[in-house]
Amino acid sequence: MDRRSFLQDAGILGAAWGLGRGLYGIPTRLLAAENHKEPENPNWVSPHLQASIKASSFAPDPPWGYVPANVFGKNLYVGWEAYQQTSGAWLEIDFPEARPVSELWILTPPLPRDILGQAPYMLTYSRASLYAPPRKIRCTRSGDPALEASLRQADFFQILVFPETQKTASIRVLIDDVWARPGTKETGIGKVRAFPHRHEPGFEIDAWSMYDVHDGKPVQTATLHLVNPGQAVSGARLVVSHEGATQLEVPLKAIPGHAVSRQDVWIPAPFDDTVMNFKIVAGAAPFGAERSLHVPAYHSYFDGGTFSLNCTCHNDLGWLNTQAKTADYRSAEIILPALKLLKEYPEFVYSMECTAYLMEFLKRHPERRDEMVSRMKEKRFTWGASYVECQEVHVGPEKLVRQFYFGRRWLKKTFPGVDTHFYVKTDPPSMTLQMPQILARAGVKYHIQGRMPYGFYRWEAPDGSFVLTYAYHYVDPMRLLDPKGNHGWLSYAQEREGYYAPHHLPRMFIYDYTSDYLPPQ
Repeated sequence: MDRRSFLQDAGILGAAWGLGRGLYGIPTRLLAAENHKEPENPNWVSPHLQASIKASSFAPDPPWGYVPANVFGKNLYVGWEAYQQTSGAWLEIDFPEARPVSELWILTPPLPRDILGQAPYMLTYSRASLYAPPRKIRCTRSGDPALEASLRQADFFQILVFPETQKTASIRVLIDDVWARPGTKETGIGKVRAFPHRHEPGFEIDAWSMYDVHDGKPVQTATLHLVNPGQAVSGARLVVSHEGATQLEVPLKAIPGHAVSRQDVWIPAPFDDTVMNFKIVAGAAPFGAERSLHVPAYHSYFDGGTFSLNCTCHNDLGWLNTQAKTADYRSAEIILPALKLLKEYPEFVYSMECTAYLMEFLKRHPERRDEMVSRMKEKRFTWGASYVECQEVHVGPEKLVRQFYFGRRWLKKTFPGVDTHFYVKTDPPSMTLQMPQILARAGVKYHIQGRMPYGFYRWEAPDGSFVLTYAYHYVDPMRLLDPKGNHGWLSYAQEREGYYAPHHLPRMFIYDYTSDYLPPQ
């Protein structure tokens, strides 16, 4: 399929799926705007710049979940939360020497996650019902009167400006009051950024490899990152031009004042590599400097092919908590929702790594046995052929063989008409040379491996026995493509072209929608 046909037929392709949030997450920037010359304005609140941080207290469980150091970095889904404190809780950032500070950016609560269960440990130990975002704060530089500020309940950075620039060895943020609701007992801050210079109004733009057709014209998604230290702006529009001719005008939502926000928009999708110019106009006045962006034409090895989603998740027997509590979570948050989706969507299929999880589930929900058997016979809910995942070189040959007695053999014997032919080893390290022989003798034809370089392999044992192996990336949950975003699907495919094309593989792209204890969606 050529690009023009692809775009003409792509009316539903621009569904809100994607990866990354630019300023609002861990970004995957495919294209970066060409910036005009700006003064260096580093964010001092960074361990790379030797900043350190402490707080009045922090919630202890999980150990990494609510610590003050979460205020550092680009992960906007985590932050600091005081332990059973609201008014009077404080956060202090220290520098090794006095540094000029004139402006703070504060994100009050961490952002909610679009991907359910992206952080299963935080879901298990959630304190969301206890949390109240700050409403009134005092920000103090060393030896300087406090800057008092009122914060909105918002999902963007709020900009606070000191009356004048001053060198300081520390910044303390004291929370005086919160946006309370019934049951709240704690407060905290998602992110703090401190800059030596005040920001002027302006924007950056990222374009993404995600396409659609609007009014018969090809378009692609883009994200505007808007810095507005002044009052709110209404009625603004994005003007896109090429070689002096306006290509598109996009009306924008209101731009919040004293804030760093973002808006997703559609821009023209060129048939050839093109430099586009972007400016934001509010009334007759420009908002920030004009930007230029090199937008490459669409191309993909997978044109005319298919995308398949490998919907699964990695589980350990007891890593999340005790084995029993982990099994409770797995049954309630993974297997039951999967059965619900299988009932609602005939095209949906789901798999899990090993039969131990099925045994645990049936003990907890014997009333769902017939439903599960039906889905297994339809080959829509499938299970790996081993009993559990194991470190192969640590358990010995007898235990390796017994894996498939309590795996594939148990499955066939317990549920006549049900079978499995794949062995999953997502996370545990170590592999043994004899494993392909054991798998072949057990009637297992395929091996799915999460600890090898990406690709397709023929794994052969010393006796010549072999299994076909698919090695995928055991996904960092923060890199999962976001089903509710507009970014990333084709860009992720581009990362795999370097493997598919030289191997002349069929244009059948597999995306592994998997991570630790990831609920199906």
